[in-house]
Amino acid sequence: LDKAIAIRPDYYKAFANKGFMYSKLKNYPEAIKYYDKALDIHPNYPEAILNGVMAKFEVKDYNGVIADYNKFMDINPFIEFETNAIYLLVQQSYEKIGNMENARIYKEKADSYSK
Repeated sequence: LDKAIAIRPDYYKAFANKGFMYSKLKNYPEAIKYYDKALDIHPNYPEAILNGVMAKFEVKDYNGVIADYNKFMDINPFIEFETNAIYLLVQQSYEKIGNMENARIYKEKADSYSK
């Protein structure tokens, strides 16, 4: 990936893939750095946004989770997720910042997958 980045420093997917690699290694601060770099180049790259949501949750950046989720939904308003995982992260993030009303809304969305 470093070679790809050196050859094409505007190749956002290489940065996102490097972020994913760091996420797999549980080095979330480094992962976030590379997801953010991918988004600097391609601000609406959905994989970088959603993977960033998960990494930000791991470092307890709950406001970042919510902001990135909202950004993702702004550019993909009709998406249907395959699992409830993203809703659970958003729900837990709202709980952590004390917004219980929004936490309840996202818990209901998450619960709708198990019915």
